[in-house]
Amino acid sequence: MRIRVATGALGKKASDLAVFFVTEGADLARSARESVGEVVAAAAKSAKSCGDFKGSFRQTISFYPEGPFGAKRVLAIGLGKKTELDLERLRRVAAIAIRQARVFRSKTVEVGVDPSLGARFELEQLGQALAEGMTLATYRFDDLQEKPSEAPPEIRQATLVIDTAARAKKLETGVSWGAACADGANYARHLGDLPPNIVNPVYLGQEAKKLARQGLKVTVLGEPEIRRLKMGGLLAVNKGSAVPPRFMVMEKRAGASYDTVCLVGKGLTFDSGGISIKPAAQMDEMKYDMCGGAAVFGVMKALTQLDVPVNVVGIVPSTENMNGSAAYRPGDIITSMAGRTIEVLNTDAEGRLILVDGLTYAARFKPSAVIDMATLTGACVVALGNEATGLFSNDDKLVRRIESAADKTGERVWHLPTYKEYDELIDSQVADVKNVGGRWAGAITAACFLGRWAKDYSWAHLDIAGTAWNARSRDYYESGASGVMVRTMVELLRSWQKRVR
Repeated sequence: MRIRVATGALGKKASDLAVFFVTEGADLARSARESVGEVVAAAAKSAKSCGDFKGSFRQTISFYPEGPFGAKRVLAIGLGKKTELDLERLRRVAAIAIRQARVFRSKTVEVGVDPSLGARFELEQLGQALAEGMTLATYRFDDLQEKPSEAPPEIRQATLVIDTAARAKKLETGVSWGAACADGANYARHLGDLPPNIVNPVYLGQEAKKLARQGLKVTVLGEPEIRRLKMGGLLAVNKGSAVPPRFMVMEKRAGASYDTVCLVGKGLTFDSGGISIKPAAQMDEMKYDMCGGAAVFGVMKALTQLDVPVNVVGIVPSTENMNGSAAYRPGDIITSMAGRTIEVLNTDAEGRLILVDGLTYAARFKPSAVIDMATLTGACVVALGNEATGLFSNDDKLVRRIESAADKTGERVWHLPTYKEYDELIDSQVADVKNVGGRWAGAITAACFLGRWAKDYSWAHLDIAGTAWNARSRDYYESGASGVMVRTMVELLRSWQKRVR
């Protein structure tokens, strides 16, 4: 779907649907008159007198203009209380506009942008939020159905309509950014939703090479190179799988004088738990165990369309965790790329084993910061549910940066501690460290485990186990992979302060 910005009057040109927004308590007829004119105002007055529409958040009402009018249908969507209006609500009502357009089988949509919103938000922010909501709402996963049931036609074009050319230019800047960010998130969602018999490490390596054709520098390491680098964590987890591992490195360069930020994503394309096998119920969802890696792919995809003031390196170690005859075992002691030994007590705590090789590899770029993203622990879901991503770090300044970016994107994060007392729980009597710390504080001890490989740089860990799939509906996603953290990471990189070294 193409999103454009235009000036003029909403609904006057031929379109399948014209949409305007109404705050709670506002006069519906007056809002209709100001947005689309008298033709709709009369019908809106009747709806108001019947009490059918109050403008509460997400409420909708449709009108069908009679006589000469450009739009076939008009839709009003409630914004809720003025005092509660924020960018996330705008994102969600924009998504509702697209979802309703699908219900109407519309191919062209116009959305009116009230210039008074510019008093509450910068127009660039406004355009970005609307474009994100609209683009995210276009996503659907029906690739593998011969005849998708009742599939509506693709929406060819959505137009944001505002009153002046000067405002339109600012709005358009935000639209371009928002559409690119959402495209990246949708790409991550698609990778996550594809089944594990299609998406495996080899497939992800091929996807990385496709991104190379869009302007990234890409290196894909196969098993021989991984062995030469002695990535013992990745190799151990891969031992039970018939599919060889891959280690992807994707780079977007800003210049030698810029900082470097590395993003490391867990690319576990299917997790059976290995010998510490998972229960059968819902094991199909373990195709989503690569959503951290998918998020890195999504960020790098967005950066093929955007420029940020920082060098970005995306790193994705990838394997399956299967229980073939050669599978690694509880009781094994393995040696990571850094030379640190790990006592394996649970083969289902495998994501951290492949991530530490990624964290070690990242050090060669002399990064200003390294951020890893992983569906790492069920314990994080117990702690935070599906509402927030767990955030752990050795740098409070980086925490504040991530929190600020997440506030803007509506992707909640919650900072959890990594006290020394937690770190002591992963001390091993027979190796340098053990891969689990016991029953309690599992998300924290997992973060402490990763932190032992991240002592030489500013580091943050994002546990997305509760937010990467089947998170609570936000209107712009309802089920399946959510693409979480793609937009937040792009926002973080966008706001990175250029520092000449």
